[in-house]
Amino acid sequence: MTTEQIENTIPPEKYDEQKFQKELEEFKQKQPESDKHKKYTQDQWISDFLNNFHCHLPGGYYRFMQREVDAFSKAVAEAKEKEKDINHKKISKTIGKTVDKISPADKLEEDLDMLIEKLGLDRDKLIKWESYIQSFEDWKKFKQIKRKFHEMLVKLYIEMRNLGYNHYPDLTV
Repeated sequence: MTTEQIENTIPPEKYDEQKFQKELEEFKQKQPESDKHKKYTQDQWISDFLNNFHCHLPGGYYRFMQREVDAFSKAVAEAKEKEKDINHKKISKTIGKTVDKISPADKLEEDLDMLIEKLGLDRDKLIKWESYIQSFEDWKKFKQIKRKFHEMLVKLYIEMRNLGYNHYPDLTV
């Protein structure tokens, strides 16, 4: 790239709370007419908009699944080393191709962990809140925790967008 091209390059716009709120409003407007009459709280709209983003957090479901996939990958790799039977090798190669596509060191989770530390968020509290929200034993406490949890989620989401992640499919699938 030439110096002139570099000078003429406009840096990407910073993603911030205002952009988040704008996208959230656009999301609300795109909902089917049958859903627009619902008396959602802001927390409910945020939950719908962020979808499964919380599953990537420490203690989240996707992290659990990643450990399961990693254990499976290790077992397949060990089986590949030990096997002698040609038929088993064919099966193992097929399974291995699928497993190899899933990285044990998931970049998204590494970036989330880095941001949790950078923002000074309490990792243990996130894990605790994630599990509490899934069980919601006490409704009043649930609402308080969910609001605080969403505040942290929105901060993390905004920072992840600033790292270049897209809303879909990167963060919300």
